[in-house]
This record gives sequence, C-alpha cells and structure tokens, in this order.
Amino acid sequence: MEHALGPLNGRAVVLLGAAYRANAGETRHSPALVLARLLLGLGARVTLHDPHVYPTDPELRRAGLAELFTRDLAGAVAPAEVLVLCAAHRDYHDGRAALLALARRATQVFDACNAWQPGDAAPRQYAGIGRGTRTPSAELVADVVAGFRAVERGMANEVAALVAVLNARYAPTPAEQASIPEVRRLAATCPTGCVLVEPGEVTLPEGGSGFRSALVSCSAGGIFSRPPTGAG
Repeated sequence: MEHALGPLNGRAVVLLGAAYRANAGETRHSPALVLARLLLGLGARVTLHDPHVYPTDPELRRAGLAELFTRDLAGAVAPAEVLVLCAAHRDYHDGRAALLALARRATQVFDACNAWQPGDAAPRQYAGIGRGTRTPSAELVADVVAGFRAVERGMANEVAALVAVLNARYAPTPAEQASIPEVRRLAATCPTGCVLVEPGEVTLPEGGSGFRSALVSCSAGGIFSRPPTGAG
C-alpha cells in the first residue's frame, strides 16, 4: 500500500469492510483485521466500518480493534484521507456515489477486492490489487473459468466423500443418513449465496493459454476425492 500511496504514518485511513467476504458479517480469518493491525504498526490512524458487522463482534475484540470500529458510514469516511476497500459489499458498490460524497477529505482509494473500476474514484488517486497492465487473452479467461468449475466440482466430490464416511460410521439406517441433495439445499440457504454443485467427474481445462493452478490439479486428485459410489 505504501508503495502505491506513499507513507501512511499519521494519516487517517478507513477500512471499508471488516468481514472476510462480500455481503456477509463473518469476521473470522478476515484479512481486514490483519491489515488494520499492520496499518496501526505503521502509525496510521485507523477506522473500520462494515454494515454487516457489530461492535460486539468477538473477533474485533480479540484483535483489539473494537474501539476502532463503527457502523456509521458518514462518521467513518468523513475524516478519512485514504479509503481502503476490503470487502466488496453491495453497500459500497451500489452506494459508491453517496460514499464518495461523504468522503470529501479523501484523496486516495486503495481497492483490495476489485470492488470498483479505476475511474470510479476520480478525481482521487486509485490503486488496486490484481489490476494488470494488459487485457487478458480470451484463452486465459476461458482457462481460468474452466479451472474454477473444476475446483467447484472437486470440492463437491470432497463433500460427498465426507458425507459417505459420516453416514457409514454414524448413520446405520437410511432414515438417519444425510444426502447430497439435502446438503446442497441447506448450503443454498446461506445468505451469502453458497452454491454446492453436484458431485461428478472433474474436467480439467485444456485451453490454449497453458495456465493451470495447483488447486485445479488437486481437484482431479490429491486433496479432493472422487465422487464415492452411492454418495448422492
């Protein structure tokens, strides 16, 4: 951040999003809390805001950040010199214009989750993570999407394998056993949009870019399991 924005010692920095993912209130393992501690160590004056999190959140208290947290957006951004987008909450995306109107003192935006486009913060300086200097090729985009689908399927196979093991050990009768359709139905009730695909054979990307992550390779073998017989 300092490479992109300059020294942060003594500057007012607001972290927008204390949760670990968009449109959720879960703060366990949230990188925003780690970032807040790092910024404090650099001498920044840190405030955290999140519409989905409450001041009584145990992770905030455990990190020693509860006193720096607020749900008051205007109070959080009005004194800020630097806005840091830590979670791509809908409030920050759809309410961007109102947010920036409140942040009159802010001269810089650091987008850690690609929630905005570079021009969205104008005339403020914008820097983000994962913003390349070139447009990716169609082959690379296709391979990345296919890789995601492979990991998605591999994860479903892992869940199916776990269900099969638990049923075999702890649910001797069909009436007691969990089923993958029911697990998928319950996953879909998550307010943050959890979707568990059906278990099945994993198709690895064979596009022209040559890109394949280690996690994609694991989806066909390794940490992910093949769909067990009768797991559905």
